[in-house]
Amino acid sequence: MNKTFIDLARIYFPNAKIVIDRYHFVRQKENSKNLDENSYSKQRTLFSEWLSEVENSGIGEFKAAITAFRNNYKYTLNSLQYRHISNAPTEGLN
Repeated sequence: MNKTFIDLARIYFPNAKIVIDRYHFVRQKENSKNLDENSYSKQRTLFSEWLSEVENSGIGEFKAAITAFRNNYKYTLNSLQYRHISNAPTEGLN
């Protein structure tokens, strides 16, 4: 979810679909059964509802996470749609 990586991808790979690795948002919702839903449209709806719920919670600690998700909303949705794409091996080595 690093803006620099996204900016570089847009410049050097203008036709690429940018995908945020699911790890970055699944860990925020790891206790929920809702991510077990397989339908992209259902996941998209649940994710949007979760963002709204957290934004309206008034819990200050979530502010940075919500900002990151809002700034990368499209790319996060791409990760729900293109579930077979992951940089998990790279993250594991990092």
